Amino acid sequence: MSALDEHSRVPRVRRIGLLGAESSGKSTLAIALAGALNDQGMNAIVVPEYLREWCERHGRTPELGDQVEILRGQIAAEDHAAEANPGAILVCDPAAITTPMYSRLYFADPSEFDLALLLRYDILLWCDIDFDWVADPLRDGHRMREHMHDLIANSRADFEQVHGSPVPLISGPLPDRIALATATVLGRRGNTVSL
Repeated sequence: MSALDEHSRVPRVRRIGLLGAESSGKSTLAIALAGALNDQGMNAIVVPEYLREWCERHGRTPELGDQVEILRGQIAAEDHAAEANPGAILVCDPAAITTPMYSRLYFADPSEFDLALLLRYDILLWCDIDFDWVADPLRDGHRMREHMHDLIANSRADFEQVHGSPVPLISGPLPDRIALATATVLGRRGNTVSL
């Protein structure tokens, strides 16, 4: 049973999933995108990264054996936000598939990605690493950031095939990122995604 199957009872809501390496601007974009969508008259909220909460609660970074719990925690946080905010657009920072991707990168986990996790999101946005790495107690450095970025790049075609839509790379300074992300969301409104 996949982690997705365990939460299939939660009603489907509108979700935007952010992909990206550490220090790629996911959290900054999530907050700004939710604000921009709210300015357009939509009800958008950010679902923050469960991993940070987990690390703060446990006082350490995770190990391989913790990855399933973290994935389930991210999914549960999204589902709770959906139940508590019916009709809202969820900006998920990050998309749940990020956990197994980090598991492969950090722990050489050979497990295949559960690509069905991508289907939780109406839109996927990939944050570029086109600015300086920013230190944070949970971050490992620019090399790990580059490796994660490469892993996403190498998985992008599979992600797009399973998801059934493009996964745009969101680049540039924050105003450009907000404009591109907002245009992507509004551009899909009434097309392939009903937001």
